[in-house]
Formats: sequence, structure tokens, C-alpha cells
Amino acid sequence: MKKSAGFTLIELIIVISIIGVLATLGVGSYSQISRKSREKKALADMTIIKKALIQLEVDTDQLPRHNDPTVCIHDNEANVNDCNAGLLCTDDNFPRWNGPYLEAHETIDQWGRPYYFDPDYHCHSYVAGCEKVPNHSTVRVLHTHGRDGVQGYADGDGRDSDNVVLVLCPH
Repeated sequence: MKKSAGFTLIELIIVISIIGVLATLGVGSYSQISRKSREKKALADMTIIKKALIQLEVDTDQLPRHNDPTVCIHDNEANVNDCNAGLLCTDDNFPRWNGPYLEAHETIDQWGRPYYFDPDYHCHSYVAGCEKVPNHSTVRVLHTHGRDGVQGYADGDGRDSDNVVLVLCPH
């Protein structure tokens, strides 16, 4: 009896299945690494923005949206590239403004959207950057809405699970 040179259908199916499983694991790992990398880059960007906020406060005795820096919690969110934030430009209401304190590209996150200054952000333990803050705390932060571009709500609906936060004032 002559032996045929080649693979059986069963052998091919097994090899293809193994390749599929390995590819799935690789894509999952890559996705996780990519997400963590973007979070770290966002935190690095927000550290630069934090330094600009400190300089704005030193020069003008104000924070974005003319918030008083001596009070930790307010209700005046600001897109950091708006003039009422005072970091790139001024709305002419910042005394002794000596900016710009940032370059325009430093105000855009890894997903192409602006960073936000939020003096009454509601932290949840599942949000990157809120891990060391008591769950459901209201804090002053810089943040990005993450991959989905949705801030989410304080009710813990989970839509903020991809946000990245840098806490500026814990309470």
C-alpha cells in the first residue's frame, strides 16, 4: 500500500484551531497593552497640564473658569483649550495673565479629544486614577473621557470606566 504525502483533514483542523487560539490570545494581549499605554500617556500629558495650572494660579490667583484655588470643589468644568480655562489663551478676565501656559497639542488626549478640568468630578474605584480616592468621592481633577469619549455620570453607570483621571484636590 502506497502512503500519501500530505496532511489529513483532521490534522489541518487541529493546526488551524491552535493558530486561531494563539492569535486570539495575542490580539487580546495587544489590546490590553495598547489601552494601558494610552492611559500612561494621558497621565503624563495631564501632569504637564497640572504644571500649567499651577503657573496660571501663581500668575492670576485663579483656576480655569475663574475658580478660586482656595476652594477645592466647584461646579465649573472647562475644556482645557478654551480661553475661559486660561491655559492657551485668555478671555481677558484673568488678571496678570502671562500665558500661553501650554501648546495646543498638549491639550488633546490620545483619542483626539480635549482634556478637561473638572472641579467636581465623581470618582469611582474602577476609573484609572481614582483608585486611591474613596469610592464615590467628589474631587477636583484633570481627565479625559477615554476611548469612547463619554464622561459618564456620577451614578456609577459604568460609562466612565475608560476615563483617565489625575486628581488635583482630593476633597
